[in-house]
Amino acid sequence: MKRLTLEDIAKAAGVSPSTVSRVVNNRVGARSKARERVLKVIDETGFQPHAAASSLARQRSNVIGLLVPAPASQVFSQLYLLQLVKHITQTSQEHDYLLSLFLLGCDADEQKLLPKMTRPGFVDGLIVRIVEGRRNDALLSHLSRKGIPFVASGRPASPGDFSYVAADNYAAAHNALSHLLSLGRRRIGLIIASTESPGGQDRLASYRRVMAEKELPIDERLIIVQDNGYLATQSLLEANPDAIFFATSMALDVSRALRGSGARVPNDIALIGFDDLPLAQQIDPPLTTMRQPIAVMGK
Repeated sequence: MKRLTLEDIAKAAGVSPSTVSRVVNNRVGARSKARERVLKVIDETGFQPHAAASSLARQRSNVIGLLVPAPASQVFSQLYLLQLVKHITQTSQEHDYLLSLFLLGCDADEQKLLPKMTRPGFVDGLIVRIVEGRRNDALLSHLSRKGIPFVASGRPASPGDFSYVAADNYAAAHNALSHLLSLGRRRIGLIIASTESPGGQDRLASYRRVMAEKELPIDERLIIVQDNGYLATQSLLEANPDAIFFATSMALDVSRALRGSGARVPNDIALIGFDDLPLAQQIDPPLTTMRQPIAVMGK
């Protein structure tokens, strides 16, 4: 059966195609009698306007894009990100928006997808996930020049230039380290995956601040920049830590390295993680963690 067009509806209702378009898109300009005739024909024929064409006409799509500059293998292996996506999706649906996921795993993806995403009417706005090791601010600057509304998920390197939603890594690290100090721990090891990421920078700055506040010497050997929790812990053990602060995603590797060394948790070495992921309860003993408000940030 032939798909009905605006012209078909206009002919049946005795009006112009532009009038049908205004009625379909609920725009002012169509007289009440003309509108009634158009709506009657639409009801009788079961006409459904072409969604893409309607979006282009209104330059609205009711679609929010979630842009993650990373390959699928990296995205879908991160429990934190999956939880964040769940809450973003739920809130989008509550407001009658669809969520569309865009992954930029390489420069070729960026060159192919960015022109589409920034086309008027393709999406109404973007949520851009900040990913370690990527040129996040360059991507945000490009989107800003294109004039598309967006908000970053995670702190950009230049936070004053863009709108963003992120946990306060500095304050969270301060609280975690203060907790360890209250337990009498003084040789606290810090593991961060990178000093190039804003989160890593904030945790390191907070570490130095807390140690200075307590007038404790900073042993640089207790600061490990390494994305492999097992290797990082092995390096730390050479400096005789009595506590370690690290990302919860490293929990299994850190625990494995400590077991191999014979160190007892928490008797010999106390542990505290950043992110209250289910993994924290899967190690023995369960890991004390700083909890990020993932649901609130997603909303």
